[in-house]
Amino acid sequence: MASEENAIVNACLDYLNSLDIVCWRNVTRHFKYRPKLGIKGVPDIIGILQDGRFIGVECKTKTGKQSPDQIDFQAICDSRNACYYIVTSVEELSKKFFGQRLSF
Repeated sequence: MASEENAIVNACLDYLNSLDIVCWRNVTRHFKYRPKLGIKGVPDIIGILQDGRFIGVECKTKTGKQSPDQIDFQAICDSRNACYYIVTSVEELSKKFFGQRLSF
């Protein structure tokens, strides 16, 4: 992960933690001999909102784009009333998060 994207992930984690949201960085690794380990397309940050819903945050740089697997995972989240955001900054996350008027 590029250092700019890493900084965005860290800032978003700090922000979500300040809102008392249980969340963590999704660390993915590619193993040569265990190709089916994990789910493809899972966002950089995953967590659980106070109302029990899943939250996923995909952090991108200004030029970053979702992979096909990430697009597929977002569609799954959208179909199940989960919260999924693609953001380029913590400010954008805040606007999107509170723009949905989520209740806690």
